[in-house]
Amino acid sequence: MKIILDTNFLVDCAKFHIDYQEELKEHNLFVLNKTLDELEKLINQKKAKYAKPALEILQEKGIKILKTRKKGSVDDILTQLKGYAIATADKKLKNKIKNKKIFTIRQKKYIKCFTN
Repeated sequence: MKIILDTNFLVDCAKFHIDYQEELKEHNLFVLNKTLDELEKLINQKKAKYAKPALEILQEKGIKILKTRKKGSVDDILTQLKGYAIATADKKLKNKIKNKKIFTIRQKKYIKCFTN
């Protein structure tokens, strides 16, 4: 299965020391280029303590980057993409996503999948 990793999912995995690549090793992992931009913005604004480690881990693991030229927020793009599951910790995004598999963090320890 192809899974796109959302910004807050990456930040939370860094925060809780969750190895998402190991937990999701049977799947192909991707990240949007706009997600990288969001992480950079958080780092520059010093809004998220774990944004920098999240970006470093992402680069270290060599996750594939999907380039998109679509307009709108990352959340809007994620809800429109077809053929991908979404890994997120964002409650609003989870509610927007319909008929897709969603991977989320449970008990600050592991990743769980469900269909919305």
